[in-house]
Amino acid sequence: MSGIGIWPPEVKGRGAQRSASLRAMLRTLAEAGERHNPLVFGGRSRIIDKVMRIARHLPPHGPKGNTILIHGAPGAGKTSLVCEIARQLEKEGLTTIMQPEIPSPGRIRAIYAALATVLAGVPSDTSRTTVRADTVLSIRPGGVGGDLSEGTSVAPPTLEDPESIAELRAGRPWQPNERAVVFIDEIQNISTNPQADECRLVRALHTQDRIPVLLVCSGLSNSEDALGRAGLSRLGTENSIPLSSLTKEETVDCARATLDFVRQRGLHGSDEAVQRWARRIAASSDGWPRHLQSYFMATWETLAAQNAPALDAADLDATIQRGDARREDYYIKRISRSGLPIGVVGALHEQLALGEPLDEYRAMGIIDDAIGGLPAGMQRSIGGRFAASDECLESLLRAGIVSLDRHKRCVSPIPTLSQFVLSEYGKVSGSPATETQPQASQEQPARSC
Repeated sequence: MSGIGIWPPEVKGRGAQRSASLRAMLRTLAEAGERHNPLVFGGRSRIIDKVMRIARHLPPHGPKGNTILIHGAPGAGKTSLVCEIARQLEKEGLTTIMQPEIPSPGRIRAIYAALATVLAGVPSDTSRTTVRADTVLSIRPGGVGGDLSEGTSVAPPTLEDPESIAELRAGRPWQPNERAVVFIDEIQNISTNPQADECRLVRALHTQDRIPVLLVCSGLSNSEDALGRAGLSRLGTENSIPLSSLTKEETVDCARATLDFVRQRGLHGSDEAVQRWARRIAASSDGWPRHLQSYFMATWETLAAQNAPALDAADLDATIQRGDARREDYYIKRISRSGLPIGVVGALHEQLALGEPLDEYRAMGIIDDAIGGLPAGMQRSIGGRFAASDECLESLLRAGIVSLDRHKRCVSPIPTLSQFVLSEYGKVSGSPATETQPQASQEQPARSC
């Protein structure tokens, strides 16, 4: 199956070991959480191929400024995609440096130190030593004697830019394995001050042309604007990659491969049962990786409750219902994370469902109107958290409740999320939830207005 990658199961305790019981493994997987890396990575083959091609043709012989941005709504699988890309790069002998959040000044120094070790042979921090006095024993005629000598080892220099690393090469030719890829996740949180340390780091890695390094950033849908404010404004449409849902075929293949992976470890089930469960899980997830994890967690919970875990004997309908509940709980957490009540979130999604163009300013107007219709106490509470409607919209973007497309139009990233929001909004507003589905953006199969 194309685009399928088996991940080492990141589970602790007995469930991660072959000799452990299957039920213990299933219980561990069921409790791992939706953000846990999947057992099997599926899809995104074109994106992976694109990054691999660029990573094979880096400066100083390849073009500079090939920074890649992978962006999308929470639950689109950005982190798992980045980890899969890193895994495949490492199989080709490249060094990968993973930064799960905006790096602090200390971490920036560590990134440069790691690049210097890989690309210039500079000793790593763990091998640093200082001037010391050693007693050296030597064999002499007549017996063993001792000499006092001073052994000196110089700590590696502090490097804070790609050029200083290039200087250490002293013109030596680059070897095929002397390449590195730096991954920075949650890039939407980068400082708005272009002179901040992290902004200087991404600009330096983006514009340099002397060392073979590729920068790959990932974050929410507003990440391109965040990088622009940081001074990285020329990514180009080719290297700005929006993530939407997986295709139907990719989702089914991933679900089937995941079930097969567990079947190889003792799960009973016919090929027909695997196919039936895979198709039902895929359809329920709508192709969103985070949703897939919710339904797999429900599946592992169902199977772990059996004395002899078997797909043919498990209740598929009840499992899907359990997965639905997990997915809705995830939606509730995201809405709560935004800090705005369902009356505001629902009013915005109600407008999205009408299918009319909705830019940032109109979206902020809808938010203002919705807040104005709330009870005075709720208005004061929102006013205490947010200074203006632009901060409210930014909070909704961070929570993944809405996204912005390339034309700065407000979009609903996940259809089932919109349906849930409208249903909950109907309960509190007293009006029936609209059945109208938001129109699809031309740039991604998310929902646009």
